[in-house]
Amino acid sequence: ENMSFNSENLDKELTALTEGFKIESQALCDKILQVDEEMRQVEEINLVHQQMISSQTENFQAVRAREDVVLAFHMDDTKLINMEMHRTKLDELKEQLVKEQKKRLLFEVKQEELSNELERWKHAHTEYIEEINTNIELNKNKCAELIDEVWGL
Repeated sequence: ENMSFNSENLDKELTALTEGFKIESQALCDKILQVDEEMRQVEEINLVHQQMISSQTENFQAVRAREDVVLAFHMDDTKLINMEMHRTKLDELKEQLVKEQKKRLLFEVKQEELSNELERWKHAHTEYIEEINTNIELNKNKCAELIDEVWGL
């Protein structure tokens, strides 16, 4: 009887343990399914995020390419503007050089005229001095003749 009682108790305990194990096993299977579902959802979210990152990267690359094109056009425009400014400045400097060359030529002509005028003045002055010296010499000779006449009487 005791053994039969122990055997019944052990059967009941085994049944209870088996039922508990089944319940815990089912709960664990449910938990595993829940974790698997959460992992699937996280993977889906990660995939969406990766697609968003990829899309943003493509957008940034496209924007960068457009910016590079705009920058290249801007650089070309800047080069053209600089070239035009340099050409204008060069034209102004050429005009200024032509004016300076004309002024120099006018100055050289004026200098030549003044040099010629100075030479004429020197020549005229020399002739005048020679004429005065000749007159002085004539007057000296006349004076000497007159003195000889007056004293030679």
